[in-house]
Amino acid sequence: MQVLTPAGSRIPPILICGILIVLLFTGDVRGEIAFKRSDRVLVLAPHPDDEAIGTFGAIKNAKDAGAEVRVVCLTNGDNNEIAFLIYKKHPVLSAKGLIAMGETRRKETISAMAGMGLDPKDVIFLGYPDFGTLAIFTGSWGDTKPYEAMLTKQTKVPYPEAMSYGAPYTGDSILKDLENILEEFRPTVIFVSHPADSNVDHKAFYLFLRVALWDLDGSLEAPSVHPYIVHVQGWPAPKGYHPGLPLKPPVKFKQVSWGTFDLAQEEVEAKHAAISKYNSQLAYDPGYLYSFARRNELFGDYAPLRIKDNGRSGIYGIRGGNLTVNLSLAGKTDIDRDFTVYLIGYKKGRDFSGMPKLHIRIDAGGLHCRDGHERLYSKEVTADFGPGAIMLKVPLSLLEDPDRIFACVEGRTENMSNDDTRWRVLERQH
Repeated sequence: MQVLTPAGSRIPPILICGILIVLLFTGDVRGEIAFKRSDRVLVLAPHPDDEAIGTFGAIKNAKDAGAEVRVVCLTNGDNNEIAFLIYKKHPVLSAKGLIAMGETRRKETISAMAGMGLDPKDVIFLGYPDFGTLAIFTGSWGDTKPYEAMLTKQTKVPYPEAMSYGAPYTGDSILKDLENILEEFRPTVIFVSHPADSNVDHKAFYLFLRVALWDLDGSLEAPSVHPYIVHVQGWPAPKGYHPGLPLKPPVKFKQVSWGTFDLAQEEVEAKHAAISKYNSQLAYDPGYLYSFARRNELFGDYAPLRIKDNGRSGIYGIRGGNLTVNLSLAGKTDIDRDFTVYLIGYKKGRDFSGMPKLHIRIDAGGLHCRDGHERLYSKEVTADFGPGAIMLKVPLSLLEDPDRIFACVEGRTENMSNDDTRWRVLERQH
């Protein structure tokens, strides 16, 4: 390939390749996320510290532009017992002790955000269960029993400073809080955790946000949404504080359209100082948190997978009134045939709380289906087993004929795209 300069000289192909690589991995979209005084910027953090490591530069630039900024923490991060052990120098296992650590993490966030010019009233804590919010999204709605937190054993928000103190650990509570925040603050820009993140609460906050925005469609002007990623195995690399290095996208996610937000040297140093406020987490692994104090921050999202009748996108398709999920087997043993597929429908005008939330397990014993926590005895869900592949068929009527579907595959998926198996939004094209 050859490219002509305005003067007519030719650029060598090797230089063109270098230019393309730079554009692909360091494309600056600062102009795309440029803030103005009239902006209202909402940062959604699954745990105290995610707002600093994922979006410090965005928050600082928004504040510098005179925009209003609000930070919302989904949990108080009270399930990190290993970090608490190292920080306190003794085990922290009682409910009282864990909740006290959740309060410590809240204060760390207030301190870090104060250094960026945020008033404590601009930092909202919801207090839902650390490491439990994805389980709530996939199963704890309506009249079902509230989720019980893994370590604290709480079933309702235990923090008096939380937005809805005493609210039960259900999807209805989280969605109501989030929709109330959106309606009251009316953000123009939202930063939220990424659905490809390996941490369950990071996935969940993204999913709850999507539902809330769909629910409020028509009554809320659509904000721009910029997911940020934190937890990916072996990333960022190299680990530790390297202020002169860029933060490059994780290579395993190829369908995410990544952009970078550049930080000046003094902003990188200020981000390092903000991260230093989170002492309860730094005691365990300071190198990891400081890995995010680099020359840029990354934001990017998956485009919805749009599927027509008798069409297919990625591993998902629609055929004969069924949603199909096409799974490639990694090997011939039983463990290689062990998958869990999540399918959760959304339909405009329907209460999401009452929509089916299917868990379908495929293993050596066959198919096992649940709707939330309830066993689902449906012979309509079938699977065709072929050489090296399984095609799962789920009637769209069983999902109550949704407009959109949240879909995720867990299992031995070495022969399938990492992007396809993460939480994705499927949109039906009628």
